[in-house]
Amino acid sequence: MIDQFILYDQALLTWVTDTLPPLLKGRTTQVLIAVSRKAFAEVTTLKVVDNNTVTLPRISVTRLSHRSDPKRFNSNRIRRLGWTDSTLQTRLRSGKYPAPIVIPYQIDLWTKYSSEMNVWEQKILFDLASQYIYLTIRPDDVWGDKQYILLMGGDITDNSDLDPGEGNGPIRKTFTLNAECWLFDQALASTAIIKRLEGQLRDIDTLELFDTLYVPPVEVIGVGTGAQVTFGPITLNRFPVLKNLVVINTLIGGVTSIVYDNGSGVLTGSTASGTIDYVTGEVNITYTLAPDIGEDITVTYFTDQT
Repeated sequence: MIDQFILYDQALLTWVTDTLPPLLKGRTTQVLIAVSRKAFAEVTTLKVVDNNTVTLPRISVTRLSHRSDPKRFNSNRIRRLGWTDSTLQTRLRSGKYPAPIVIPYQIDLWTKYSSEMNVWEQKILFDLASQYIYLTIRPDDVWGDKQYILLMGGDITDNSDLDPGEGNGPIRKTFTLNAECWLFDQALASTAIIKRLEGQLRDIDTLELFDTLYVPPVEVIGVGTGAQVTFGPITLNRFPVLKNLVVINTLIGGVTSIVYDNGSGVLTGSTASGTIDYVTGEVNITYTLAPDIGEDITVTYFTDQT
């Protein structure tokens, strides 16, 4: 599974890189993920790293100890993640509810001149103190894009006096961002989807069939002629229609033909193709062979209650 902490580190590092260095026009700023004390040592001693002398201005980003955040936890433990059968759309995957955590990040700023530090401080105070910053990561394709929130935490602290050489050392200031994040569990195994329930009413003694009930109800949208292959446009009685749960049945050559929707308005199956408008309930379907004479073309579907 992907290291999600690294994804958050990278997202924050990208945000810092895109936000602060461009303010110092004409100046090159090194931005790195580092243990704070290591970055501190390199700056204060001007340590040579990879044959390059450490220069100012510089920004280091340090991930501090994270903690759980139970106030954001949802007791609903299973989440539907999406359909895994790209053709018939008959199965789904699910996963445990993600774990809410808070990750504090320490941002250390080093500059040689106070004017440069002032520019960064103004950006932080005016832009970050009064709003949330949303960053997006992709923990896993099956989960899709998820956002986490960066919150401004505390004041900017002047740590310049920690550097040696009074009056000659770099200017160093520190602030902390608290990131409200999620840790995503791996997806669970795929599960079959129930698209229609069928119930039979029979005599308790003779088992004679009186009636068949369907949930959702069966709706007839056409009757086979033995020659007609295209049916539509037909407007369903109930709409808007819930995606991925449309089932169309008929008989072709005495064999049941089943067509499903794919969640994108397309009807797919081995014997037919077509379209459905989820908002208006309009259906168009074309069979490769004509449905049998006198056979109903039926559809079951759920309405979108949202």
